[in-house]
Amino acid sequence: MRSILVLGAALVALAYGPAQAAPGDIYRCVVSDFRYGGPGHPPDPSFDSGNRQKTFDIFELEDRLSVSMNSSVFTPSTTEYLIVGRGLLETVGIEQNYLLGLSSIVVSQAPAARSDGRIEATLVRQGSQYVNTWYLDCIYSK
Repeated sequence: MRSILVLGAALVALAYGPAQAAPGDIYRCVVSDFRYGGPGHPPDPSFDSGNRQKTFDIFELEDRLSVSMNSSVFTPSTTEYLIVGRGLLETVGIEQNYLLGLSSIVVSQAPAARSDGRIEATLVRQGSQYVNTWYLDCIYSK
């Protein structure tokens, strides 16, 4: 029975292997949803709208994800996320900026989602008094 499980796991890994992200992959992303808040942070329609208009380009590198944010409202920027985990379903990156809190990104590696060139990702920036979350719809573009 154990050998059947090992064989099954190996076949699953082989089936998912080609769909995994690889260095050099590029994803073009738009914001599908944006959430923000924290104690003492009332709703701000212009902040919300500006963040929903952002676009992101995610560049997969060997040990990190380089994320460029483009906006007509906010100053464009690029952030480097150290890859701390690669699994069958997700790649996880973390960037720490001690002045601005913690920022993380999770990029889907689910084969079903990737088969048509579309994937989802989430980007989170967290400080001691706020959390901002961008839900991204991305298109694979190499």
